[in-house]
Amino acid sequence: MARLNEVEEALCSLGPVTVTVFVVGAGHRPLPPEAFHLAGLVPDEVFPFEPAEQPPRIAPRGLLSYDLSFTDTSLDLRTYTREALRRVCADGPAVAWAAFEGTFHYDRLLTADVASSVYGYCVSGAEPVVTFEAATLRGESWKALIAQARSALDALLDDEQENEEEEVEVEVEEEDEEELWLARHGLRPDARGLGEVRALLAERTRRERDSQGEGNTLLMRLCCVQLCHAGDLGDIELIWNAKSASFDASHSIDVQLLCGAGLQATKEFLASQTSPQSSAALERILHSEATGDFDGFSPARRFAYDAACYL
Repeated sequence: MARLNEVEEALCSLGPVTVTVFVVGAGHRPLPPEAFHLAGLVPDEVFPFEPAEQPPRIAPRGLLSYDLSFTDTSLDLRTYTREALRRVCADGPAVAWAAFEGTFHYDRLLTADVASSVYGYCVSGAEPVVTFEAATLRGESWKALIAQARSALDALLDDEQENEEEEVEVEVEEEDEEELWLARHGLRPDARGLGEVRALLAERTRRERDSQGEGNTLLMRLCCVQLCHAGDLGDIELIWNAKSASFDASHSIDVQLLCGAGLQATKEFLASQTSPQSSAALERILHSEATGDFDGFSPARRFAYDAACYL
């Protein structure tokens, strides 16, 4: 058997040879063990770990580590380490590195003082870089490469922070959007305005169904209120589709908004229809009626309630 070099000996410090990989950006759900069947090798043990209480800057992206252990010390772990780093960066923006046991600390991620303990790294979209040569790990050139990896990590985390700030801005814009729509049409749009309301609600329902939060459920609810008070039975399915678009929409758009034409008229209309949406809407109304959600309901009282909320 060939004699182990310094790096390989360090990987055996816990008994079996163990490649330890860290990754930021892969979320909070570990990959399954079979994801690490790479380069013709299968680890004897895959131990994923998610550090608790991750710093606010890191937590949104998520940090995971994997201990990949082998009992056979003669395996080509340089190639394996390269492929493991490539794999953990394959599913989206991420930065990963392989480092010796006991060198991890949040304040020292890919910093100059731990560069000699990092024997490989990868940035999504680029080729992994790995060395098992101790002299290389101690050199200034390697330190410079690890500094580049740290810069990529900072850029990844800064991008996440910018995304969070953009989300806050979007929330503000969505609230403004609702106010502008109300100012434009009021709670009782004219015939032309109702056409715009229907078109907007259909488009926002599609967006919300594709990705929760994308439709702006505040605006969707306002559109449903406007259609409710128009009292057109033909709008019930449109309102139901909006309510069914997502969990958030279901809670934002209450069942009474289906009944702008009156409770009894709405039930009779839905019972006469054959679409699955009509059947589901009628079932929901009957259930809500049985639990008291329609006690004292009338279109006039509903309008007074909505006017107090919006005007």
